[in-house]
Amino acid sequence: LYQGKIDSANFFATKAKKIISNQKSGQATYFKEAEANNIYALTKAFEGKYDSSASYYLIADSLYKRAGYTETSEYASNLKGLGEVYSYKGDFKNSDKYLQKASKSFKDFYSGQHLNILSTESQLGQLYYKMGKHHEAQKVFSDVIKETKEILGEKNIEIAATFNRAAANFISLAKYDSAIKYSEQALNIYENVYDKNTNTRILSSLNNLALAKNLKGETSEAIRIYREVIAKKQKVYGKDHPSVAPSIYNLAMALQSDKSYEEANNLMQRVLEIDKKSLGEDHPYVALDYIKLGSVQRNLELYEMAGKSLKKAKSIIDSSLPDDHKRVGTYYYHLGLLSKDQQKLSQAVGHFKKALDIYKTNYKPEHPD
Repeated sequence: LYQGKIDSANFFATKAKKIISNQKSGQATYFKEAEANNIYALTKAFEGKYDSSASYYLIADSLYKRAGYTETSEYASNLKGLGEVYSYKGDFKNSDKYLQKASKSFKDFYSGQHLNILSTESQLGQLYYKMGKHHEAQKVFSDVIKETKEILGEKNIEIAATFNRAAANFISLAKYDSAIKYSEQALNIYENVYDKNTNTRILSSLNNLALAKNLKGETSEAIRIYREVIAKKQKVYGKDHPSVAPSIYNLAMALQSDKSYEEANNLMQRVLEIDKKSLGEDHPYVALDYIKLGSVQRNLELYEMAGKSLKKAKSIIDSSLPDDHKRVGTYYYHLGLLSKDQQKLSQAVGHFKKALDIYKTNYKPEHPD
């Protein structure tokens, strides 16, 4: 699975489930069946089939309970997996619930600090990042990095995973040099362990590196890295896999910065279709896709289409995010830009003021937004 061989992983997971289902019922069988469902859930998550993945994790959860194995590291790992999948689905409330449960279960199981505990804490930091709680996320990442170094030293794949998450968070905090530094540290570790052309963790680190470079103004280098990452991801996952969409999205934004609006528009249309299919029509990430599509359409002076895209974004935002979430600020900022370009200046001022008020609740005064 971690080599990107999803079909092979699915084959063996399915085979294991069939063998176990033919065994006599009992505690040991329930436990084995729970393990098989756990692995099956993981393969579905890698495929981007998050609803299916969550279902298998929940089946595993009930089987662990039936077997009486709720005070085990395996049960805690299943809770962690479920929390991660809910995070991918944009269900942050359930994600937090299960990740907190996983953290407690791991702490109850191990007598002292352990990598499984730190990995779960790192995942909680990632959740806070997605929720827009960037300062809380950075504190979690700093603590995890410090404690992981104490256990394993400076160079190990566990610390690299947190480096990568911290890099993404530094980007949101507009600390691009720190983001580049952490991305490169993660890459240095991963490239000594994994295949550079297929490993998903390496590709994720490259994606963060390119994003930081683009926002720092190194657009040409960012575009080069994005094209490389997309080609490799498509080879591993396929052309329209959910894991390919973020890199296409970021390439579109870099091309927009480079004034290559037509290609950026085509790529954003593609991202939107992938995300709607994998995440659902009402996911917050789909709202962001509509916002960025509207931004590119505005650059092409397709003002009516841009307005429709922003309107679709707003309908999703209203039902999925709190009023002070940074994405709401992003919506009002781009609505302000559209109004300004259409010479609706008083409306633009009103939208910019709303965006500013929201950004002030999410960021420190020196943040570029």
